Amino acid sequence: MLTRPIAAPIAFAVSLAFLGTATSPAVASTAECAATAAQLRSAAATAEPAKARKAIANIRTGEALCAADNAFEAGRKFRVAATALGIDKDQLAAATSATPAN
Repeated sequence: MLTRPIAAPIAFAVSLAFLGTATSPAVASTAECAATAAQLRSAAATAEPAKARKAIANIRTGEALCAADNAFEAGRKFRVAATALGIDKDQLAAATSATPAN
């Protein structure tokens, strides 16, 4: 009978720890989604109009998927948008932050 009063608080603390680790990736995914969408929008701003329209449509879909906590499918839409713009999604950060040569 002595273990029951001790076990309950320990079990509660352990469950809170698991809850904290389970929600952390979702927060990171949301921030990553927003950053990727912003980078793609920046790249679309300088693209040909037809390519930009296709990319923007996929970016919007990706943002909606991010809002629905579906980062995997959002990543697929962002990859399609990057391909439409003619850039590699893995090199997107370098492409959007590069400064033009004078």
